[in-house]
Amino acid sequence: MRPAPAFKRASFKRDVPGSTIDPAGKWTLHTDGACEPNPGSGGIGFVLTAPDGVVVYEASRGIGQATNNIAEYRALIEGLQVAVTVEIPALVVYSDSQLMVEQMKGRWRVKHPGIKPLHAEATGLAAKFRAIAFQWIPREQNEAADALAVLGVAAPPAELQAMDDHLLAIGREGS
Repeated sequence: MRPAPAFKRASFKRDVPGSTIDPAGKWTLHTDGACEPNPGSGGIGFVLTAPDGVVVYEASRGIGQATNNIAEYRALIEGLQVAVTVEIPALVVYSDSQLMVEQMKGRWRVKHPGIKPLHAEATGLAAKFRAIAFQWIPREQNEAADALAVLGVAAPPAELQAMDDHLLAIGREGS
């Protein structure tokens, strides 16, 4: 049995004791992306919370070389993908990236060519909800997603981890 990779933290919490999840209620998604330095090694984190306040999904992972804005959009996209999969009808997205929030609201133009396809993907996912809102919050109010993103910065992206696992397996076979 192989242990779970330390770099990737994701969990879906089904049948949480004491939870009375109302799928039509106010679901929230807190997202964050981070880089060290910027540009540099990127990480993402997000937390999906049910209307009763129970965290039903959280994730952290490395995304390789990126800018902070790319990491912010990657976190948003992955969080929206989970929310779409769970078939959440209405969602409030919180982020400490004012740029991303204002771009998703349509108030600010997307100028950077590297961000345009990410914005298009996020906009396409956002269109799948009956209702969606984007809200900027200070970093201090986004602590859980921020902590997960910072963990992701230190982690290798999944593709590299898979390669490392393969190389380790070859090394074991040869010893």
